[in-house]
Amino acid sequence: MKNDKLTCDVLVVGSGPGGALTAMILAEAGIDVILAEEGPSIAAEATRSYSLEEMEAKYRHGGMTVAFGDPKMNYLEGCCVGGASEINAGLYNEPATDTIDGWAREFKISDFSANALEPCFKENEKILGVTTMQGALGVGSRILQEGAHQLGWKGIEIPRMWKYSTASADGSRNSMSVSFIPRAVNAGCRLLSSVKIVRIDHAHGQAQYALTQDDRRIFFNTVFICGGAIQTPFLLLKSGITKNIGKSLKVHPAIRTVALFDKTASDQNEGVPVYQVTQFKPQLTLGGSFSGLPHLALWLAGSRSFAQKIADHQKMGIFYALTVAQGQGCIKNIPGINDPLVSFKMTDMDLKSLGEGLYRLGELLFAAGAREIFSPLQSEIIFKKLEEMSFLRQGLPRSQVDCSTLHLFSSCPMGEIASSAVDSWGKIHSFNNIYLNDASVLPSSPGVNPQAVIMGIARRNVLKFISKKQVSKNNI
Repeated sequence: MKNDKLTCDVLVVGSGPGGALTAMILAEAGIDVILAEEGPSIAAEATRSYSLEEMEAKYRHGGMTVAFGDPKMNYLEGCCVGGASEINAGLYNEPATDTIDGWAREFKISDFSANALEPCFKENEKILGVTTMQGALGVGSRILQEGAHQLGWKGIEIPRMWKYSTASADGSRNSMSVSFIPRAVNAGCRLLSSVKIVRIDHAHGQAQYALTQDDRRIFFNTVFICGGAIQTPFLLLKSGITKNIGKSLKVHPAIRTVALFDKTASDQNEGVPVYQVTQFKPQLTLGGSFSGLPHLALWLAGSRSFAQKIADHQKMGIFYALTVAQGQGCIKNIPGINDPLVSFKMTDMDLKSLGEGLYRLGELLFAAGAREIFSPLQSEIIFKKLEEMSFLRQGLPRSQVDCSTLHLFSSCPMGEIASSAVDSWGKIHSFNNIYLNDASVLPSSPGVNPQAVIMGIARRNVLKFISKKQVSKNNI
């Protein structure tokens, strides 16, 4: 018979980087924790990385999630135990010191600085095995590196949360399902997979229990909601918690293109290239995407010369230009609809920045020996020299842009100003026991892959929660 009531001291909703780390630290502090994850638990070896099977198994709606706007934007969310860490490249970028210290000033975040966060970063890096590649860079990284060298541009190898085998440079992501979550479970955390929380019941500033999709209740003293930049505000909105929730979504839009070389340009064993061009940061980042045959086929689908092009797939690579958008998005709860309505409005400056990024990417790839660059605009254009791309610098046409993002944040920003959703430690203003501890609380765009800063802030916030809990217990 189904047990329709569960109890714990702390409920953590969502098992991505923020939630997994939160559950681990709480459990290892001796706190009774339940970690609830909407998606299933899938063994790392059950699907091949970056395969279509992995997308179907681990992505929300198989990766077919769209933010409406002009233009619309595809965004990706993990929906499995481990969340986004199970589908991303494991890249680990600490944001610039100026970014973190700027957040403290602009959003009036207490006891917050790059120096204060550094021990949190270091402890996470030790557990996750953050390191640069063992052995030579992959072919996609070498193309980016060669182009940067020819142009005199700055670039770096981004370290990864990676677990290497002893015999070679091969390895796998040190994702949440093989790092923080096993430690949490070993310390007594109860992991509930395939359990969707649909509402947080509350009264007079105090949350009381979570209701699951199958009508169970999970009672708690405190809840940490860690569903990510989309699902966290959506759950709050469904629960009737609306002040400053879901109104300030930020993303890093990316536009991709395929380049054809006279040499091998893709290696399915490389994964996502780890080298990035940083010459134009923080506004622009140039890098590479996974360039396996299925991904190239999807990118080139619909082309009149598809068969001819795909025959050269080993000489093709997928590359991107990523920008820090000025635009802002919104998450809404529409009664009777099971999914959030997500919208994002790109500004004219965002389109100009993406156009500049695409031009600079072309400059880089031609310098690295590209023979042809396929236009990502909705056309059959093939660029054979840089001069043909000059018009892109005026801005991309809204009607022809096909962009996407993996980096979503800031939908429930932290701070002590009027527009903040949570306080300096992640607690929702006007509530006593609801905390957020994921990408949603980032005050604004970090300008880099947000995974490292999400976990750094999550560690900071949960350690503060434990210290306050211990003080309160000692004063009883």
